[in-house]
Amino acid sequence: MLGLDVFIAADIVNSVLAPTWEKVGLLAAIVAVRVVLSWILLREIDAARAEAERGKRGP
Repeated sequence: MLGLDVFIAADIVNSVLAPTWEKVGLLAAIVAVRVVLSWILLREIDAARAEAERGKRGP
């Protein structure tokens, strides 16, 4: 996730310095993919955490 944040920051800086519709569209697509990935990862982490808690309590 941190690596993707670095790429997004680089794209934002690049888009600010030399904006084009292509760069803005690419940046929007990258941000959308990152949001979806973050949401999926957080959901999986919560599910794993809940499963671990159920395992600690026993049957």
